[in-house]
Amino acid sequence: MGGFPSGVTVVTTQIEGRAAGTAVNAFTSVSMAPSLLLVCLTQDSRTLAEIRKTRIFGVSILAEHHVDLAMRFASKAGDDRFAGLSLTSAVTGAPLLGDAVAWFDCEVDSL
Repeated sequence: MGGFPSGVTVVTTQIEGRAAGTAVNAFTSVSMAPSLLLVCLTQDSRTLAEIRKTRIFGVSILAEHHVDLAMRFASKAGDDRFAGLSLTSAVTGAPLLGDAVAWFDCEVDSL
């Protein structure tokens, strides 16, 4: 099942110039009006700790051909997950993967 990338997103934030991010497959739309979405991260997630501080995050939607990206962000390795990637940002400044199929630029409503 680990080789099946459908439904995988990368959730990111940025604090003090450092990007943080992790692969997430627990992602869903909650409401269209107002626009709300839900992402689920483990309580011990470093990315969640940073999102708690910044109150902003980005969600980059991956496609089937993004298996390498999904594995990179799912890894617990301490390497810079963002090295060599094309990034963009929108209003909040959260890093978004430039090669993503789609992305959302978000502010935390509740934790």
